[in-house]
Amino acid sequence: MHARVITTEQLAVARVGSLAYTTFHLYEDAQLSSLREWIETKMNHDPTTDKDGLSFQVWGLFHPQPSPAISFGLTGKPDTTDMSAGLAAHWIHCSYPVNLFNAVRLVGGLCFVGVDMLHKKRGFAKQVVTHFLHECNTKGHHLAALYPFRSDFYAKMGFGLSSSYHDYVISPASLPSSPSVQASKKARVASYTTLQHLDTSHAAEISACQMRFAKTRHGMFLLPVELIKDTVFEGKAGSKRAIGYRDESSTLRGFISFEFVSTTNGPFINDLKILDLVYETEEAFFALLQFLNEQQDQIRHVLYTTQEPDFFRLLSDPRDAAAIGAQAGLAGFCRVASTETIGLMYRVVNLEKLFSKYFSDRDFNGVDGFKLLIRLQDTFVPELNPPVLLQLTGGRATVIGSGDAVLEMEGADDVVALDMDVSDFSSLVVGAVSLNVLLRYGKASVAPVEKKAVVARMFWTEDAPMNSFFF
Repeated sequence: MHARVITTEQLAVARVGSLAYTTFHLYEDAQLSSLREWIETKMNHDPTTDKDGLSFQVWGLFHPQPSPAISFGLTGKPDTTDMSAGLAAHWIHCSYPVNLFNAVRLVGGLCFVGVDMLHKKRGFAKQVVTHFLHECNTKGHHLAALYPFRSDFYAKMGFGLSSSYHDYVISPASLPSSPSVQASKKARVASYTTLQHLDTSHAAEISACQMRFAKTRHGMFLLPVELIKDTVFEGKAGSKRAIGYRDESSTLRGFISFEFVSTTNGPFINDLKILDLVYETEEAFFALLQFLNEQQDQIRHVLYTTQEPDFFRLLSDPRDAAAIGAQAGLAGFCRVASTETIGLMYRVVNLEKLFSKYFSDRDFNGVDGFKLLIRLQDTFVPELNPPVLLQLTGGRATVIGSGDAVLEMEGADDVVALDMDVSDFSSLVVGAVSLNVLLRYGKASVAPVEKKAVVARMFWTEDAPMNSFFF
């Protein structure tokens, strides 16, 4: 097997989708054409012209002995002229700008992973992820991310879960209809002059607003214009819509993108699904919430997925609108507020470079005066994550050694040892979980034990990572 970048010319006759089984069984020709256009857009993206660092590469894993019998064209029929005959797996390697600890850093994204139906359970997915991680290391993406089809599958490859998501089903009347107490004196009442329908002509403004917002939220992906057009407006028959809030200077300070979801309550009653809610100011936030509240005559439920753990405190009735009256929790006296889900996963690619380059400017909460020996259990790509010895000074972590040689320092008076799996450390280092939780669950160890508190403080963060972008 060998991996190589797939070119647009190859794609003209290559399979798209998750290869034979999705091409033949799940997609119609019209859908495949749209999917291929999406992939070609990714292929033709020139990262050298994008100051935001956004980039895409479509990769394929090819069998050394191509077999046209398993090569399907857009019609779902065998195509013996397919230039990508022998394609056993494919994936897209993305580069995304993400706000991590008040600095924009590039994260390597893995998506569009597919293994041919006739090549499953032969270790090709492992080869795909291994190649991806080594490419990340080469490109300087010392942190990788993906949305898994199964989190346990990718956890075995070293990926750790980010913060959980909360799926809300909200009665529009439960949302605030007026500004908060704190903002009531200065907030303007939402009107036709403050709220505006947005379209693709506003993409640059929307992107600028989203980026300013993202730079104030740990874990948020920054969306350049190209991604705004893709995520905010592209949908079936223009189903996605957006409403924006402008301040006195006519600057866009917030927006909500959404789509309608049909219900069984007749053609005039729909659910409104929030795709993204962005706000730079409190005035923008409450104006957009007021807009949602005012839709209660024709909107049954507002559907909203967020990583904000306390969003339920905003609602006058925080109960799940689709399950009001349902008993849950302790002795049946609790009520469902939202459904907790898991999604985004992170992975440390190169432990030494993570500290020496990626987080060289990060303040580890002022922790000072000791050395930390980090030893990760990484059975997937151990060559990328040997033990690392850090010197903590004034909150900064400096790499002073790596490799097996640093293990000789274990037990020294000023050395603290931290042992854990790379998947759990990946969750810890982005602030998705505290070290105290991992210690309590037996997923980490600190020696000497009396240093647990200082190491926990080193990785503590007030805000867990939040993100609303799917890739």
